Amino acid sequence: MKIRSGFVSNSSSSSFIISNEHFPTVRSLATYMLKEKIQDRLDDDYDSSDMVLEDKKYIKRLKNINENHPVSFPSCNYDTYIKKVADLYLVSTCNNTNWELSEYSTRLTEAARKELKELQKNAKDAFFQDEYDKPSRIIDDILDGSYDFSSFDNDYYDLGREVVGVETYGYCQKHDGERLWNTRKFGKICLICNPYYKRKDKLNAINNISK
Repeated sequence: MKIRSGFVSNSSSSSFIISNEHFPTVRSLATYMLKEKIQDRLDDDYDSSDMVLEDKKYIKRLKNINENHPVSFPSCNYDTYIKKVADLYLVSTCNNTNWELSEYSTRLTEAARKELKELQKNAKDAFFQDEYDKPSRIIDDILDGSYDFSSFDNDYYDLGREVVGVETYGYCQKHDGERLWNTRKFGKICLICNPYYKRKDKLNAINNISK
């Protein structure tokens, strides 16, 4: 895949701030990025038809949730996370896709700083065991001007797994190789073990959070 330049990155991870001037909602930005990902796959030499179908499925799933709900989806080495904060979007992603977003990048606005400070006050650090992953610490980095930030909070709707939460580095003891998820509703769970992984429950949880 082509390497994306122009954004501060660490290894294959990349993070940037996008203005809402051209993307009025999280849904519109996520749709744009997924379409870029599809085109990037089609430009590659190997057969990626199955992955393209997956990405098209993610675009359809965006229509089932609130247009500004935080979302995540698979992208090469690192998943992509999009969260709206005031008048901009915080994006943590993988730089191994040619996102073509540099012209829309921006810096923190005063409105975004104010909202980030409120989010920091209410950050649920207790849900994150690793100090590096604690939302309040990541928000500190963003407020201090770091443009190499990761996702924060556990309110992202994962378009691949259809669950509200974030994947952790822990593994389920019962299901070898299955990552544990830090979910908004149930805390840390295995998606195979927990009955939360049912479509009706998932959509209800998403709608309640969106409200």
